[in-house]
Amino acid sequence: MGFANRLKQRRKDLNISRSDLAKKLNVTVSAISNYETGISHPKVEILYEIFKVLKADANYFFQDEMKNIKIVKEVLTPEEINVIKKYRSLDEHGKKIIQLILNEEINRFESL
Repeated sequence: MGFANRLKQRRKDLNISRSDLAKKLNVTVSAISNYETGISHPKVEILYEIFKVLKADANYFFQDEMKNIKIVKEVLTPEEINVIKKYRSLDEHGKKIIQLILNEEINRFESL
């Protein structure tokens, strides 16, 4: 359950309508709907207000995202994360070249 679902669930748990939450946050009802469906995310200022109005902190709303970050940090070294970032910045041709080189190196290594 990510931020969007936790926002919706917390609002319902407190028996607050979308309209009431929108008024308290000074945003539109459609903004609340977009937050709850994951179409968009609140700006930081609005996010802090959500924490106050719904009486829940960032740990509640983002606990699943934090678990994912922790898993990545435990599995990948900083150097590996840097390589992935560089790879993701490449266009399709660059990615194809890297994959060819990687496959050749794996084949070489396995034949040893």
